[in-house]
Amino acid sequence: MVLQYNEAEILSAGMVDVDKSLLFMLVLFLVFALLLHKLVLKPLIAAQEKRFASMGGAREGASESELRAAERRLEYESALTKARQEAVLVRDQIKQDAEKQAAETLEVVGAETQKQVAEGQALLADTATKARADMKAHIEALSTDLASRLLGGKA
Repeated sequence: MVLQYNEAEILSAGMVDVDKSLLFMLVLFLVFALLLHKLVLKPLIAAQEKRFASMGGAREGASESELRAAERRLEYESALTKARQEAVLVRDQIKQDAEKQAAETLEVVGAETQKQVAEGQALLADTATKARADMKAHIEALSTDLASRLLGGKA
């Protein structure tokens, strides 16, 4: 069966017929909206607020933990800086002690060297004096022997 409408009926008909059914639909929509609000939205909103409130303590705990962690990090960094400064002081003290010990050792070695040089010079001078005295004793005999050889004497 094919419905037939004439052109005048089609042009006179609007999108929505304003009659009692429109009013009934509007009342039905409002009733369902109120029921939806009471049965679904209120419990959902209450559950979200409860969850947010329960997470508030966790958020505060997390922020306190972050604050404690930051404080510990600052304490660690200050302790590390202090340890580095102390290490520099200890290193400088060790360096000064080593330089002092090196200077003392150098002084002792220098004094011993001077003493050995003086002893060597004294020994050399003594040996040279003895050699000269020994040569003076033989000089007469050697010069007589040389003169006799040159003059054709006894060989």
